[in-house]
Amino acid sequence: MMNCPRCGFTQPEDQYCAKCGVDMINFKEHTPLHKKAMNSSQLHLIIIFSIILGTLFYLVVSQRDLIEQEVTKIFPGIPLLSSKASDGTESEPEGAREGSSVANSKIADSEPPAPTETKTNGAAGSDFIEPSARTGQPNESQKPPSVEVRYLEVSKNNIQALVSSGEVLQDLENWRVIYLPSSPSVKSLIRSSRSLPGQATQALPPRGELEILSGDYDPDPLKSFLNFSMIWTLPDQVEWSLITQLRSLEGPQDTMLVREYQGRMTWNPRGALILVFDPIQRIPTAPNANLSSSPLRILQSPDFQNGLSDLIIWVEVTNLPKLY
Repeated sequence: MMNCPRCGFTQPEDQYCAKCGVDMINFKEHTPLHKKAMNSSQLHLIIIFSIILGTLFYLVVSQRDLIEQEVTKIFPGIPLLSSKASDGTESEPEGAREGSSVANSKIADSEPPAPTETKTNGAAGSDFIEPSARTGQPNESQKPPSVEVRYLEVSKNNIQALVSSGEVLQDLENWRVIYLPSSPSVKSLIRSSRSLPGQATQALPPRGELEILSGDYDPDPLKSFLNFSMIWTLPDQVEWSLITQLRSLEGPQDTMLVREYQGRMTWNPRGALILVFDPIQRIPTAPNANLSSSPLRILQSPDFQNGLSDLIIWVEVTNLPKLY
């Protein structure tokens, strides 16, 4: 006697079931679909790749928000510098700092600007923009887009948090060049940093070229200086140059080394270019060195000499239209 593997009917031994007619000798039970799926290596690979691709897509989409959240969270919470590092020049007026920078613009396009149409008060309508009621000056939205170069002394912790989400463009001697494709405004950084002399601001022309100079320059071969310049070819091509003259760590004390670095890039309107000065060995200065109007004033900072802070050159475009 034998049982049918399909319907369970009991009958004398035979090849075919008398009830359902199945070939009992060659009968093979079908494997359930879920068991086939569990044993399928191809399906496992498809699921793994789908998870990886989905994770990467999520990271790319949320990167911009994560950058701003991280920087906003970290900057206010980390004290920048020790109180003993402050000096009398920290309260330097904004106007004095701007006066120490050199700005020179040139428009390569010789085409004259389009004539503007003068409107009477009655025909102006909604095109007329009222000045600010408090100051009598034009509203902030009326200011043209401008290139702003700032020199800041920033703690190493804040620099690490800032540049961790950026792209390292170049690793130079004592310098790192980093580009943030989507950065917070420099205003969020100023609250936890110390401003240094040499800053420059220049309005971007609608077309042509703009040259902006910042920092300082001293023709004396025995004096230290730092000079940073940029040439903007509108709309988004940028070339930059950095020239430094610093005291050598080797040889006689009066030996000065001149270094020049250059680079070019395509600018993102919401991006920021950061050059971080972080020498492995702190550079000494002469006791009587006058660096009060130079970004290299940081060389006399106790925090910098103790490796707690670094100098950064921050470049961004301000007063962008809302469409950006």
